[in-house]
Amino acid sequence: MKIFVSDLHLGCGDVLEDFAIWDETPPSSKNEKTLTKGMERMHKAFADFLTNISERAGVANSPPELIFLGDTFDLLQVLPEDRRNPEKIHLIHKAHTPFFEALTDFHKRGAAITLILGNHDHDLLHPSLWDALKQLLPFINPSAGGAPMLYYHSQEAGIYAEHGNQYDILNAFQKPSDPDELPFGAELTLRFVNPLEHTCPVIDNMSVREALWYALTQLPEIVTASQRKDLMLAEAVKGISWGKRLKHLAYFLLHQFMPVSDSSLLKLIWRLLVENERLFRSGILQKSRLQGFLYTFRSIGRNPLRILQEFLTDRLLTAAEKAMRGEVEETIGRPVPPPRFVALGHSHQPRLKRSGDGCAYVNTGSWRMRTRPYGRLSFRFEQSLDYATLSPNKKGIWCISLNRWKNEN
Repeated sequence: MKIFVSDLHLGCGDVLEDFAIWDETPPSSKNEKTLTKGMERMHKAFADFLTNISERAGVANSPPELIFLGDTFDLLQVLPEDRRNPEKIHLIHKAHTPFFEALTDFHKRGAAITLILGNHDHDLLHPSLWDALKQLLPFINPSAGGAPMLYYHSQEAGIYAEHGNQYDILNAFQKPSDPDELPFGAELTLRFVNPLEHTCPVIDNMSVREALWYALTQLPEIVTASQRKDLMLAEAVKGISWGKRLKHLAYFLLHQFMPVSDSSLLKLIWRLLVENERLFRSGILQKSRLQGFLYTFRSIGRNPLRILQEFLTDRLLTAAEKAMRGEVEETIGRPVPPPRFVALGHSHQPRLKRSGDGCAYVNTGSWRMRTRPYGRLSFRFEQSLDYATLSPNKKGIWCISLNRWKNEN
């Protein structure tokens, strides 16, 4: 039996911490009291989850394997700023000792544990950080001889898995095995999200689209109370100036054209501009930005029309369907033969999509709180402890399912 989880985002227990179970809505501030209570809830939920897996595996007489699909540790939100400083691992361990103890007990009960790297814990490729983690969890990644892993492939179970950030242009690495590369999304987290989260804890639990909309409509540093009131006015209200109408319309179109899914032309243009800027900053583009626009298209794919088509769909689903057809040019690994199942994380949105030929794509979601758009200027908050299970049935056929751990704290 194989269990997949992703995007736990363990921090060091400060105001940037996300590995906690909050109340129905996130706290207005992450102080010592709310953090301690929320983290204790999550530690107990995770330990109970592992105990349940062990019991189910014992009944089925199938040794469990727990696969973390990236962003287990949020090294982008743990000081010191030196990316290679192993102190990051020690700070995470100090804040989440029960988590490490639960994994150790789980291993002692016969479980294998595999850790795939994502874009937030990519720095574990540095030997200093990986060695520090191995001292705490010496049993991880047995199939790779204890070395870091960027993808998971089991030909027996017919599954291929990786984190999924390679299909997000903001967080894709040009060379995933390069420990020193830092994609634009990581810089955005370091320079924008981390400082803002100190005064606005919810900002880190949103997608880029949601964070932009929230900043434009909610944050007093960006939009005044009178401007926000203008946004709430219907266009039919008499007396509203044309300037205010245009402003209202601009915000409305921004909200409508940037939906939860990636089916957004505006989002495509934004990502292309971001990539173009990154190429300039890295010195790859020497011409003007306008002249380099087509080069930007070529830098993220061979066919601009094909790129446009893919951005108008769910990129992670598109990549999974390609892999199941044997098209593995974009995957970090090269699964042969084509897998029946593809598991990804990264988006924090749990999803299971089956096809008629017995194949399936699963997104393992997240254990941290996330937002859902609600109305024009509001969001709903939810937190579900998502995981996927892959195990053989009585006929020996491997089957996959998407589940939610029912926390009873």
